[in-house]
Amino acid sequence: MRCIGRSLDVHGKTGTGLPANADGSDGMTHGWGWFVGWAQRDGKTLVFARLIQDDGAGPQKTPVGLRARDAFLSERHSQIAPLASSRR
Repeated sequence: MRCIGRSLDVHGKTGTGLPANADGSDGMTHGWGWFVGWAQRDGKTLVFARLIQDDGAGPQKTPVGLRARDAFLSERHSQIAPLASSRR
């Protein structure tokens, strides 16, 4: 859970999956990562999902699911912020 702005609670779950290569091995450099969840404030709820896939450039230190979460929270802050500042 993270707080953005005034008392905005963001709840979510990350996940990571690896596609299979043609030979059946894991596609370690093309992993999928996701972050799904919801944000709430004053009885209002925003549901979201963010999905990314690695570009094959090579293994990454941070799991792709965590990178999906971080990308969502930084890129979508402008879309979530109005929920934090809205008034009834």
